[in-house]
Order: sequence, then C-alpha cells, then structure tokens
Amino acid sequence: MDPNSAESLPRENGVQPSEQDRNKSQLNRVEELQILNASLQANLEDIAMDKQSLDSELNRTRAAYHDLHRQYMEVNQKLDKRERDYEVMSRNYLEHVRLIRATDDDHGTMMDRLTQLKASIEHLIRKAQGARSVNLNKDAAVEHFKNSGLLKDFPIPEDKLESYHLNLYMESVVMSTLVSNFFEKPLSCAFDYNGGFKDIYDWMLARNDRLAVRWRQQLCKMLADDPATKARKEEEVTKVAVELSELVSKVYANANELNKIKDICTKSFELAIAATGLESVISPVTVPLGTPYDEETMGTSLKSNPEGKVALVIFPGFKDKESAFDVRPKVWCY
Repeated sequence: MDPNSAESLPRENGVQPSEQDRNKSQLNRVEELQILNASLQANLEDIAMDKQSLDSELNRTRAAYHDLHRQYMEVNQKLDKRERDYEVMSRNYLEHVRLIRATDDDHGTMMDRLTQLKASIEHLIRKAQGARSVNLNKDAAVEHFKNSGLLKDFPIPEDKLESYHLNLYMESVVMSTLVSNFFEKPLSCAFDYNGGFKDIYDWMLARNDRLAVRWRQQLCKMLADDPATKARKEEEVTKVAVELSELVSKVYANANELNKIKDICTKSFELAIAATGLESVISPVTVPLGTPYDEETMGTSLKSNPEGKVALVIFPGFKDKESAFDVRPKVWCY
C-alpha cells in the first residue's frame, strides 16, 4: 500500500478536523461571544436602568429629607418661640402672684425683732439710770408723768412714787414715742400721703380685700426701694432721736445716749415698714388701764402684782387681724 495514500486515511487514534469543521467551530464560538456580549449588554442596560431608578429614588429621598429637615427646623423655631413666650408668661405670672414684701421678714423674724426692741429700751433706761437709779432726776420724771395725764389715775400717790415706778414710766414714754412716730402711721412716716392712702385703702378693703392688700404691699415695696426714703428715714429718725435724747438727758443726769436712741429709732422705722408690708398688718395694741392681769396674754414687769390690775402699759402688744401673730404686752399691775 502506498504510504502517502495511507496518510489521508483516518488515523487509528483520532480524526483530523476539516477546515470546514474548524470554520464552523469558530463561527459557533463567535456566535457564543455575540450572544454573551448581547447578554452582557442587556445586563448593563438593566443595571443602568436600575441605577437610573435608584438615582431617581435617591433624589426623591434627598428631597424628602431636605423637606423634613426644613419642617424640623420650622418646628424647632416654633418650639423655641413658644418656650420663650412661656418663660415670659411664667415670669409675668410669678411676678403677679408672688408675695410682695418690703422686706424678707416673716412672723418669726418680726417676733425676734420686736423682742430685741423691747430689750433695747429696757437696757437704755437701765444704763441711763445708773446703779440704784443714782442718775434719776425724780422731779423731772414726776413732772413729765403729770404732764402726760397718767399720774392722775395712777394708783400710787406722787409722794409715794419710787424710782422703779419712774424708770418703768420712762420705758413706756420711749416706746409710746416710737409708736406714735413710726408704728401708728397708716403706711409710713416717710410717706407724704398717709391720709389719702388710708381713705382709698379702706374703700378698696370693703370691696375687694385681696386687691387692697396687694396695693398696700406694692406701695410698701416701692417705698422701701425708693432712694428718697433713705433721706426721709435719716430725717425722721434724727428728729425723734433728738427729742427722746433731750428727755432722757433731762430725767437722767449725765446721760448721753443719743447714739443708742438713734439706733432704737432706726430699728423702729424699719420694723414699722416691715409690719405694714406683710399680708396682714402687724400693729401695736394697747391694754386698757384697769384690766385684770392675765398671765396668758400679758407679760409682767418689776414688782408687778400678779393679782392686780394694769396701771401702766410699758410695751404694747403687737397683733395682726388674723390672730396669727401675737407679742404680749409688758405691763405693771397694782
């Protein structure tokens, strides 16, 4: 057999692909690539559409976010404004309903200050009279006692008066002077319109007691805060202090207690404003002479008869209209 012809025959272990088969195979591969490319192209288009859809959704979300943020800021601004308005209303409300007082005093501090005032007057006379009342000018004291009109009904005759009677009387004179000049004024000795104030206040009190009280407290507060009050205070205190100092110096030889008396007058001035500025005014209340002594409502003094009747009011009681405050009077009974 021709070896050359044998080469054209199929080999024993495989068949050589023809050119046609190779071309066909290449065509198939191209078609596959084209199909794959078309598929990838389609996928890319789908992805692009999805991206476009996502971008649109993102833009809508961003727009919604910005709109919500704008609404949030507007709500915050409204809330801030309402909070500021509420703070203003709250301050106005508290300003309207809060207690209006010329001082920070309450019943406790008023009790302490009146007790200290009484002790200061006792100490003043005790110091002025000296040991065993050596400084006492009995004639001057008796003369003043007679001029007051109290000696007429006093249970002890003029020639039987002892030093302690006259010293107690001088205590009462100091306190009664403080009462008439400071504590018995409708509003304050530093207020020029006491008469008109009392008329208006009584008219208001009969129609609306709460408004009347608030008006009185507002006036007391304004008076206490008024710079002019300081000058008036100095003027009034000095006037009363000089008057009392002259009397004390006349009754007690060698007594020079102007500074002490001025301090007592200053305390009285301030106490009077505090007492008038409370919701229920604290006022001095005297005890009628001849009233039987009552240990539950009165305080005794030196050599006072606990079973007798009131012959001298040395220090008046202090009360308010609500009976919530009560300082007992100091009396001498016979």
